[in-house]
Amino acid sequence: MNVTIIGGGNIGMCLAGEISRIKWYHVKIYTSKSELFGERITVADDEKGITFSSGEIIATYDIKYAISDADIILCTLPSNLRKTFIQKMMPFVKKKAALGFFPGYGGAELYCSELIQKGMTVFGLQKVPYVARTKEPGKIAGLMSKKNKILVAALPHDRTDEVADMLEDMLLMKCVRLKNYMAATLLPGNPLLHTSGSVVYLDNYKKGQMFPEQIYYYQSWTDECSEFLCRFSDEMMEVCEKLPIDLTEVESIQKYYESPTPKDLTRKFHEIPSYNALLLPMKKVRGGGGTWFYS
Repeated sequence: MNVTIIGGGNIGMCLAGEISRIKWYHVKIYTSKSELFGERITVADDEKGITFSSGEIIATYDIKYAISDADIILCTLPSNLRKTFIQKMMPFVKKKAALGFFPGYGGAELYCSELIQKGMTVFGLQKVPYVARTKEPGKIAGLMSKKNKILVAALPHDRTDEVADMLEDMLLMKCVRLKNYMAATLLPGNPLLHTSGSVVYLDNYKKGQMFPEQIYYYQSWTDECSEFLCRFSDEMMEVCEKLPIDLTEVESIQKYYESPTPKDLTRKFHEIPSYNALLLPMKKVRGGGGTWFYS
């Protein structure tokens, strides 16, 4: 079975590394940095002290070559790039292929109605299967905090069981079937979490402003960040309650992290090992009264 992974970043590299080891999956990775990839990559799980080599991988930036023979397409692109990708792939995709979004939030399914009408299956994960951080682009993938299960829904919804079975075989982990696709796309996850921290860290930022040190995203997390996040999460849950469908499978940030108060949430983020090294995007410069500035 032919699998094409869209995006050679954090999640894309880990998916390619894991799936390519299963002999009946032939893996391509569509990436603008295909020249950095060889036939194999290394996956390192520092938490478990495990390092392994992938199976054979073909990296390409030729969309027709990447897509035309794919049975399964796994899209790991950020949500703002997904509409363009869907439009770009349409002329080349097989009618019976399955297109999955890792994760499902962001509304990409709104651009897939034509694909679904042609017979394709579209699916989304509520959350990604692990925390992933690239150690060396095209060479070494960093995998952390692998989950014991993933949650998925498909469009048309009657194909959810088929997709779940496929993912269990491909990712070697339990796959829970969600009641409807909205439970995947409305999850209050990273879009709310990342916004909350950035609002606080850069509240009074002015272009060209210098900072004396690199900001670590979660090590620098404060109760003020958590208060922003909890308000966003509460608003998202209010939206879910108002919609006339069953969205009980959407968990609030507070419930997911087992942190009922902002202080609990701050403490939780400081205690998660895989979050420790995550940085706010900054560039190192000299002079101007500081060492770092936000880009």
